[in-house]
Amino acid sequence: RHSMECCRKGLEYGQTMNDQRLKVVGLFRTGSTHILQGDTQAGLTFCEEALALALPFDTAMIKAVRALGLAKAGDAAAGIADMREAITWFERSKLRYTRSVVALWLAETHLHQGDRVEARGLIDDVLATSREVGYRYLEGVALRLLGESLVETEPETARQHLDTARQMLELADARNDLAKAL
Repeated sequence: RHSMECCRKGLEYGQTMNDQRLKVVGLFRTGSTHILQGDTQAGLTFCEEALALALPFDTAMIKAVRALGLAKAGDAAAGIADMREAITWFERSKLRYTRSVVALWLAETHLHQGDRVEARGLIDDVLATSREVGYRYLEGVALRLLGESLVETEPETARQHLDTARQMLELADARNDLAKAL
């Protein structure tokens, strides 16, 4: 509820100021919030509206969020293709943090599709970047996904990664990701 209220205020401010960038950000963040809360159809609608107004950086981010929504709505193939495209754009633009966020969404999508090999490559890459740059929250998410990928084949190793992820996510006060780790 609080997230949606913040999105509403941001979008309202962009409309009041007639600021295109604020409108785009308000729309795509509203879409992202809907998608992350499980309302993919509403989220995809907001993403489409944002895309109609977007500049290049915004377009890449909106497409990444829309890709996550598509994957969560059951169109994993389209979501995976669009997330890969966004990752490539963020990589070329040297936006390591954003690239890592989308790479973790893609890794989780691959895990849900049963493709541990593809997921593992993405997870390992984000772990290396996180540790190099100090993205502790993303390292915690990557460790959670690594643990999830190993539950069936290496349960003790999975438990170790999940325990470490829980500690990191607790420190970051990342409650949603902590719940997933639990």
